[in-house]
Amino acid sequence: LVWFYYPNMDEGSPAAAGDGDVDGDKTVPPLWPFAFTSIAMLIYQTLDNMDGKQSRKTGSSSPLGLLFDHGCDAVNSVFGSANWIAALGLSPRSDQWQILTLVVVPMAAFYITTWEEYYTHRLVLPIINGPTEG
Repeated sequence: LVWFYYPNMDEGSPAAAGDGDVDGDKTVPPLWPFAFTSIAMLIYQTLDNMDGKQSRKTGSSSPLGLLFDHGCDAVNSVFGSANWIAALGLSPRSDQWQILTLVVVPMAAFYITTWEEYYTHRLVLPIINGPTEG
């Protein structure tokens, strides 16, 4: 939904909105897709945590399930970054370093955590790890 209403990712920026231009020639896309996306992300994270805990509790976890779960999380980090770029109204023409930061930081954190788990055979998380755990 966000990509439908914000195809260039910068439609919500002040420059794209016309900086208070009263001519009305530029319309600002609606904000409700961001509310929908935030609710969908919360549901995704909650269900993602629940299925992992359930599989460990019942003893039905497997390396294939772990790979599939981490694969879904990795793909989802790209969508989350793109939604943040659109929400902040960053322009690909003038805000390249901010966009690069929003894309690379989640991927780097995910990569380092997965790398650590591969070599230590343990996933070490802090006491509170995100909005749906703790």
